[in-house]
Amino acid sequence: MLPWENPYFVDPYYQENTIDSVTKCFDDAKEGLVCVMKRPDYLSEAPVAARLANDIPDVKLIVILRNPVKRAISAYYHYMLRNCLPLASPEHGLRQILDHAYDAQRYPAASWILDYGNYGEALARYDQYFEPDRMHVIIWEQFIKDQAIHLDALCRFLDVSQRGEQLIVHHREREGIYHLTRLRWLRFFDRLGMNHATNIFRRRVRHQSLISFSHRVDNRILRPILGNKRPDISRELEARLYDYYAADITRLEVRLGINLDPWRLTPTPS
Repeated sequence: MLPWENPYFVDPYYQENTIDSVTKCFDDAKEGLVCVMKRPDYLSEAPVAARLANDIPDVKLIVILRNPVKRAISAYYHYMLRNCLPLASPEHGLRQILDHAYDAQRYPAASWILDYGNYGEALARYDQYFEPDRMHVIIWEQFIKDQAIHLDALCRFLDVSQRGEQLIVHHREREGIYHLTRLRWLRFFDRLGMNHATNIFRRRVRHQSLISFSHRVDNRILRPILGNKRPDISRELEARLYDYYAADITRLEVRLGINLDPWRLTPTPS
């Protein structure tokens, strides 16, 4: 796995660079090893499927999907940390996003939070350009429960001899930052330390020392005092989020030929 992501196939980089900016990333790959590049937004950004098919028609695509509601909530905190959304509790902020209340030009990330979980719609775009044998889709929750089977299938897809039983994935969910006071502190230094271009993809670090300082204070002082409990969302808001994704989950079930009931809202006990 390459340690960095390459944004070449999304705007505005596609218009400004050549495919060489991608291929050179693999120049140092060791012979005999399969080298993989990750870029989550390639799945849901509409122009990417056609661009990949045009520039790398024989590419093999690995798609890892997780519960879209849980992904949306995690994305909400991520974009809030990066000053891409107003600071607000998820109960308020996610309602604003569902109601399309945020200005789309000022806060483009608001639409990504929901759109990037429409996996069935995204895969349908790729199906226009790639045969099924060019894509391998993994449901994350199923993968964690039975790694050997899924790793074995992945190895067959990549045409490598390593058996899944000999591989171990150490799963530790990446923890976000959920306390609003901690977020407020980190956002302040993010504004000072980052170059906040109009286009979010143009953001660059200006003062790494400020960013590092803010995270050291957060880890050593704020976190031990404030903790990091993720706030619960109301049942009503949870239902709205699951309802938003209901049709796309059904579409994905048809596409993959599997049951995704665990991604649906569990009924409230009577």
